[in-house]
Amino acid sequence: MSDITNTSARPSLTVPTIEEQTGWHQRTMPQSICGDFNVARRVTEYDFDLADPAFLEYAERRGVLYKARRIGSRWFVFTGNHAATKRDFLNDPHFQRAAPHKDYPQGYVYSDEAMEQHWEIMLATKGFLQDCWQLFCTHDSASTLTRTLS
Repeated sequence: MSDITNTSARPSLTVPTIEEQTGWHQRTMPQSICGDFNVARRVTEYDFDLADPAFLEYAERRGVLYKARRIGSRWFVFTGNHAATKRDFLNDPHFQRAAPHKDYPQGYVYSDEAMEQHWEIMLATKGFLQDCWQLFCTHDSASTLTRTLS
């Protein structure tokens, strides 16, 4: 595993904090992760880096990485693409269809309403990861958490 205890090598935030973006100010402790879906989906600017192994390890330990699904999956790649739009998501054939199943060998095609709901989930996923990135970048005590969980 990578050594993420070296905070001098930590990246810096390049976008406003989620507090600034959403008006949310309810962290119960300085390192608390936002758990509010409605807040997370309101985040609109991202700079988290899903190619940073130290961040991936941190996000996994904080219980956030799973929201991006399997590393390398189409969902994961789309999540990490900060330039991707709602139109890109809704028009992507991969997201329009569920995995094949015995009752739907070609995969179930989602309705427009279901696709809108999936987009909201994508927004929240990005928001949760941005919050985790913010904590990763700004709190020296993030390394303390890593050592504690090891």
